[in-house]
Amino acid sequence: MTIKKSYIILFFMILFLGIHIVSNAAQTGVITGETVKMRDGASLEAKLVMLLSVDDEVEVLGKEGDWYHVTFEGTTGYVNANYMKVEGEVEDSEIEPQENAVDNTTVEEPVQNAVTENTGANQNTANNTTTTAEEQEEQETSNFPIEKMIHEEVEVKIIPLIYAETVGILQKDTTVMLTEEINGWGYIYSEEFSGWVRMEKLVDKASNNSEQSTNGSQPNKTNPQDNTEETSSETKAYVNVDSVNVRREASTSSEIVTSVTKNTEVIIVKEENNWCQVRIGDTEGYIAKQYLSDTRINEVTSRSGDFERTKREEKAEVENKAEQVVSYAKNYLGSPYVSGGVDPSGFDCSGYTYYVYKNFGYTLPRTAASQANQGVLVEKTNLQIGDLVFFSQGSKKIGHVGIYIGNNSFIHAVNPQKGVAVTELTDSYYTRNYVTARRIL
Repeated sequence: MTIKKSYIILFFMILFLGIHIVSNAAQTGVITGETVKMRDGASLEAKLVMLLSVDDEVEVLGKEGDWYHVTFEGTTGYVNANYMKVEGEVEDSEIEPQENAVDNTTVEEPVQNAVTENTGANQNTANNTTTTAEEQEEQETSNFPIEKMIHEEVEVKIIPLIYAETVGILQKDTTVMLTEEINGWGYIYSEEFSGWVRMEKLVDKASNNSEQSTNGSQPNKTNPQDNTEETSSETKAYVNVDSVNVRREASTSSEIVTSVTKNTEVIIVKEENNWCQVRIGDTEGYIAKQYLSDTRINEVTSRSGDFERTKREEKAEVENKAEQVVSYAKNYLGSPYVSGGVDPSGFDCSGYTYYVYKNFGYTLPRTAASQANQGVLVEKTNLQIGDLVFFSQGSKKIGHVGIYIGNNSFIHAVNPQKGVAVTELTDSYYTRNYVTARRIL
């Protein structure tokens, strides 16, 4: 009889333990960001494991600080808690990140399968040890940004996947800045678009110019008779606008060497298409031809005085509208955050800016990345109230947006925990992830 009781007690203990293990193993979380990075450690400095998409369900193994330890389709890693929704409490993970590193030597495979293009370099990474992965990451991050040219017409994608939404199309020979590389994809900026393109569509600008010269598509500088697009005679010219930037190369994305004001005299060294290489004292650089004239511009006349007054009135009107935008945006402080939301019942970040500006007659695109192509580029040091400020998020170079309200602060739909709130630009997270700003008004 005693033996039977022992078996019964043992049976119930095993049953209870099994139910406890199953319940813990079955705990799931849902990805809330459009594209979220899974890393091999609980840190922003940890290596990328794979990209997760919004609404992906992951199995939650534990939690380390602000990071969930998760597994998805056989791959294990860490996801920041800000981009996951998990029901109930999660016990702290006892698994150290280093113990999982060996299993992550082939973690890039799911992303490569989604892209359906697997380069030799990535195959080697999958077959080699973690040392090769470290070397690859160091190579990817050490030389950015890099000036590149589009080798042939290419679609720019919102995320690094073949079937992702297309932001726009860039033509051959367009100059771009490469700022990041992941799995055969590069994140680029151009005058028209920013987004992801395949790396094989990019070439070094210098090598491309050399190739064009060899093929005869560029003027041969050693043969003046063939030089149809450049002139080498030095002539004087004068700046015809209030202020203009002098750039190191003939591109608006090139580094600014200096700025010059109206009626500054420059020496034109040569002309290249719509740009002039100029010399100002000991400084050389490029100015767009449209900002130079053969003669000095006359100083203010009565007509120009009227024009200046009109400009001041227009500026005052814009500033007044900007104040209205900020005042209207503050009406929704505390409103809930809802992914995909575009009204006061719930906003996401771009849905909030879309809703506010729509009230003033401006229809913005529905994603932060697309909104970053609207309006006029603004330097961080020249921010004015009403400007849109953009930040990176997860794998997305631009994944978050807010409205600048002055005093080094902005208002935005933060996350499900905070809803619509005001944050300072000096906040460490947003300082680290700040990308750009655009003026819509």
